[in-house]
Amino acid sequence: MKILAEEMSKGDLERSEVVFDGPMVKGVVDVGRRLLAVDADLHADLERMLLENGSRQDEVTRRKIVEVVEQWIK
Repeated sequence: MKILAEEMSKGDLERSEVVFDGPMVKGVVDVGRRLLAVDADLHADLERMLLENGSRQDEVTRRKIVEVVEQWIK
């Protein structure tokens, strides 16, 4: 699991430690802190990781990764 705190290019994302298992990657967003948690079997694991790292429940949302990636990739 990984928390992304900055926008990255598509190439940077492809070279990152994030494991893409097929066409979909689960993602959870902290909209207040502009963080993206990715790379887990369950959304719940990503959500817990964000909450354990200071995110507030009311600002954490599960999203379809396509929407998330389009917002984060330059």
